[in-house]
Amino acid sequence: MGEDGPGRRTEVGGQLSSATQGKRRLIYGRRQGRPLKAQARDALETVLPRLALDLDALGDLKALFPGRQDFALEIGFGGGEHLIAQAKAHPETGFIGAEPFINGVAKLADAARETPNLRLHHGDARDVLERLPDASLGSAFLLFPDPWPKLRHHKRRFVNQENLAALARVLAPGGRLRIASDIPDYVRWTLIEIARFNRTEGRGFVWTARCKADWTQRPADWPSTRYEAKALEAGRVLAYLEFERADRVDIREVFRTAHELGSSHGQRAHLHAARMASTAATADGRAFWKAVEASLTPR
Repeated sequence: MGEDGPGRRTEVGGQLSSATQGKRRLIYGRRQGRPLKAQARDALETVLPRLALDLDALGDLKALFPGRQDFALEIGFGGGEHLIAQAKAHPETGFIGAEPFINGVAKLADAARETPNLRLHHGDARDVLERLPDASLGSAFLLFPDPWPKLRHHKRRFVNQENLAALARVLAPGGRLRIASDIPDYVRWTLIEIARFNRTEGRGFVWTARCKADWTQRPADWPSTRYEAKALEAGRVLAYLEFERADRVDIREVFRTAHELGSSHGQRAHLHAARMASTAATADGRAFWKAVEASLTPR
């Protein structure tokens, strides 16, 4: 997946079989857009070979990124604006980006000519996830993935139980998972899938929001992208979700201080929402979202 210029992020198939079983993974969405310009072609020919990720090297990230102790992964970096900004702002961290859309890979390679703490994988992010060591990442980013709105396509959504298990394995305890979307149904889906994972595994991800602004306003250290700007210009409401990886999760505290996420429904509704979080694994989540959706609806 990835922000393919003005469009939506390309999405890899949601349900997968391990590559080690010899089954080919599906990648949905465009792999290439408009013909590449000369500068982009030059970046692919001269820069990408230096930045290209060797999947076999993922077993030792400290060797892959000499002198660095922290590592991060962006799943579907689109045009790469967020990833290059993060890499330049945090030279002490080794960043890996995975993106199947060749135009996005070329754009980022061109912008990253002098960025030694960055490696790019032109392909499926799941190939990276399955090769990363346990607890090896401090951060993971999934920004504006394709929502696949049709019901029959929901299985293509990246946020699912299998991919959450992979992320829980590679993120170190206390590591952060950031997910952004401008589609209310995808935000709902994400929170319910994470609640289901936590309830099943007894470990997973704790939503760190303590007030409404924590997820309705982009944090200062979260670089913006062109897609985000266009979504805001179109009047869509964006959600910025941040989760903390935890070895033990009390399902009653999955959504910390959910009653503080103030909206027009009032505190009582949010206390009810906090209780509903614990049963989201077996419910369809509608009651849980009676309070929350007010903040996602344009006024």
